[in-house]
Amino acid sequence: MGRRKRCTVTVEENTTEKRTKLNSDEKTKPPLENPFETLTNATDINVRTEADSMTCHVTAMAMLAHGTLVVVDNENNAIKLIRVSEKRVLNTFNTETSPWDLAVLSSEEIAVTLPRENSVLILKADPKHLIYHETLKMDAHCEKDEFCVGVAKYQDKLLVSFNSFTRKANIKLISRETGEVLEVVPFKCVQCLPHVTVDEEGSKVYVSDATYHKIHLMDMVGKGKQKTLHIVKSTGDNIAKRPTCVLPLSDRNLLVCSNGSNQMLLVSDSLDQTDVVKDEPELFWPRVACYDDYGHRIFVSHGLNQFCQFRDSIKCYSKEI
Repeated sequence: MGRRKRCTVTVEENTTEKRTKLNSDEKTKPPLENPFETLTNATDINVRTEADSMTCHVTAMAMLAHGTLVVVDNENNAIKLIRVSEKRVLNTFNTETSPWDLAVLSSEEIAVTLPRENSVLILKADPKHLIYHETLKMDAHCEKDEFCVGVAKYQDKLLVSFNSFTRKANIKLISRETGEVLEVVPFKCVQCLPHVTVDEEGSKVYVSDATYHKIHLMDMVGKGKQKTLHIVKSTGDNIAKRPTCVLPLSDRNLLVCSNGSNQMLLVSDSLDQTDVVKDEPELFWPRVACYDDYGHRIFVSHGLNQFCQFRDSIKCYSKEI
């Protein structure tokens, strides 16, 4: 087994090491065009089933190619297929421990993180069923105090974020076939990296940093076999508060769940401009979002808060009919 690459990244307030910090005194740019201004119709889609013993907590979701929505219900140890047109759960795949994030690998395959097991579950998906395929175990490559959370497809590999109680959070580049760790990017002094995602072109990586309330843009730096992932840009202060989800859009801008400020934000690909997409009374600490490009709809789940009753459904924003 070859030595895996390791690149240490320091992410602290008031530091510019290994990244470009953006600030508000840059040259004024034209405002962002908000593609979601017309999405004024808000409806609720039920995610709770009779088998659920706990209030739902949807921590990940994605649209599949066959038009169904797949969601991860962390509290009920379940991955659920939902038919949006009927607003109901079609099928549930239960796990022994709580799942957290998911990534669509192909039109027929998804990956789901299991933090307590430090493993990635691979499931086959058809329009009505989720079927077990394999498990990639990573515990042999993990420190005792770290656990996997976010996952994204990156070229033919997987990117997995790991939280750490001792502020040693990191991103691992993992072989899709074996689960072997190929590269580690430590985030010094960071405890929580809840979400990692890749843009539509499959090159730029965005990481949610809930410790310092930032979004980091990562890219490959170097030549040939010496290329490693580095932070090349980060948002400045006060752009988002506890970002829990970053969703790259086709126009290269980002849809962000600013969980701590109870807002949905549109952030420019340069990470220095922002606009509020949704800031309404029916939003309760948005946890994760999914955009249906074909139907031009946004799906948003509610995070942990005192309004537990709202977590049994997700909000769908669409155009008025």
